[in-house]
Amino acid sequence: MINIAGGKGANLGELISLGIRVPPGFVVTSYAYKYFISYNKLDEKIREIFEKEKDDETISEKVKKLILEGEIPKDLREQILSAYDSLAKMVGKEILVATRSSATAEDIESASFAGQQETYLNVTRDELLDTIKKVWASLYTARAISYRRFKRIDQVTVEMAVVVQKMVNSKAAGVMFTLHPVTGDKNYIMIESSWGLGEAVVSGKVTPDEVLVEKSTLRIVEKKTSHKVLKIVYDKQKKENLTINLTGEEADSMSLSDEEAIELAKLALKIEQHYGRPMDIEWAIDADLKYPDNVFIVQARPETYWSNKQKEERKEEVKIGVGKVLTRGLPASPGIAFGRARVILDVKDAKDFEKGTILVTRMTDPDWVPIMKIASAIIT
Repeated sequence: MINIAGGKGANLGELISLGIRVPPGFVVTSYAYKYFISYNKLDEKIREIFEKEKDDETISEKVKKLILEGEIPKDLREQILSAYDSLAKMVGKEILVATRSSATAEDIESASFAGQQETYLNVTRDELLDTIKKVWASLYTARAISYRRFKRIDQVTVEMAVVVQKMVNSKAAGVMFTLHPVTGDKNYIMIESSWGLGEAVVSGKVTPDEVLVEKSTLRIVEKKTSHKVLKIVYDKQKKENLTINLTGEEADSMSLSDEEAIELAKLALKIEQHYGRPMDIEWAIDADLKYPDNVFIVQARPETYWSNKQKEERKEEVKIGVGKVLTRGLPASPGIAFGRARVILDVKDAKDFEKGTILVTRMTDPDWVPIMKIASAIIT
């Protein structure tokens, strides 16, 4: 199924078969992508670019240009729009959709492509076809090219399906892990939440609220309310996503109720039991529906950090002395590192970043992946 619907599409299909609440939608399969590539005779052109060019940014720009300038065949255009119309009819009105990348090498156990390709939110019917081409083109972002090379995945034969789902009008959204992301403890579910669309959490633009749930009892054992500086919402009049700065009560109030957190934990347990391994799950709470029908899972993929770490040989422990603590913070990934610290506020200024240096920046996103792979530690 992954070779047809991509990793994300296949996982969502499995969730639906489990009875998990997933926003309705359809998948533009990898066959459609191959048809598009073949119709526009892009196969050899893409291969030639990879053979001639060495810089990932240059490769990315040239390949994406080819795809964006390509024409979707008439019969494929009609099938996609017909699927959208059927979805809108099922919901009962013209709808906004999310278009999500679902590459055939994505969301698999050995590799997490989270953020490597693009997702577009609140897409209209008129925008759908061009947006699908943008998702296809995002198969060749510089960060995706770099990551595939790192994972030794062929650059030309990889394919892209596109998941098209009804948008959830998110009052809150976020991610959850079926283990403790800091310690790797499998007895807990960690839920991270913020107001508005989940993009704010996934992209690292906010420090999310945290709810820690014990698996055996489904009891909330810890809650942390963060100061959330912004939320991303869809403006119906302007027909675009807006970033709104938060102040006062909303910025400092918990974005997730206890009952919503417990419902999410129940869904997370069901998903983990099905896959038989720790999972990394994205979710959203719909402002237009009543609990519990407003709790949706929008994505689920294998957790890779702790799962892969446990397969590695245990490294010899390093003993360190006690020194003066200069600053404290919340660890995203525990460990000990040393090296020269370098403050870089824009990824464009990181071209001469040296291996083993400690990266200090405001926040990271997938564009930082090449730098993150050679940094000894990251502080944000």
